[in-house]
Amino acid sequence: MSIRTLIAAALLAALLPAAAAEPGDSSGSGWGGDFEFIDDAGRLRRLSSLAPVPLAVYFGYSNCPDKCAQIMARLAAARKEAGGNPRSFKVLFITVDPERDSRIVLRDFLKLFGAGFIGGRIPPSQLRSVAGRFGVHYESFAGGRLGVGQGEQIHFFDGRGQPASVIGSDAEVAELAATIASLLP
Repeated sequence: MSIRTLIAAALLAALLPAAAAEPGDSSGSGWGGDFEFIDDAGRLRRLSSLAPVPLAVYFGYSNCPDKCAQIMARLAAARKEAGGNPRSFKVLFITVDPERDSRIVLRDFLKLFGAGFIGGRIPPSQLRSVAGRFGVHYESFAGGRLGVGQGEQIHFFDGRGQPASVIGSDAEVAELAATIASLLP
C-alpha cells in the first residue's frame, strides 16, 4: 500500500461524523434521513416513498472489485432465509459512482440478485451530503478507481421508514436474516 493511500485512508477516518452509527447500533439515532434519488427505472423517488416495506440501504458501486456483489448476494440469501420476498423486503443500492453507474448499469447489476433490489442514483452535487448522513465516505483515486471508507455498513429501515439497525457489511447471512426477520410484518 502506498503512502498516499495510507494518508488518504487516515484523512477519511478523520472526517467521519461523530454521530454516525456503529455497526450493530439499533438505536436508529445519528444516521439516515429522507432523500431523493433516481431509481433504475428512471423515476424520481424518495427514501420515504418505499415505506411501508422494510428495507436495507447500502452505498456501493457496480464495478466494485470485491465487496458490493458479495454483500448483495448475502442480502438476497438472507431475505430468502428470513422468509421474506421482493414484496415484503426491499434492498436499495445507492451508487457512489453515478457518473459510471447509469440506471441501466445499475438495473443489470441488481438483476443478478433477484427482484426487490432497487438501484438509486443521487446527483453528484448532493451525494456526498447524503452519504455522509449514513457515515459513508468515498474517494476517487487515479485511474478512476473509487475507494469507499467508513460506512461499509448496511442500514435497515422498518416498515414505517424509521431507522432500525446498522450492521457491518461483513455480516454473515444468518445475522442479516435475523435482522430482516425482525422487520418483517
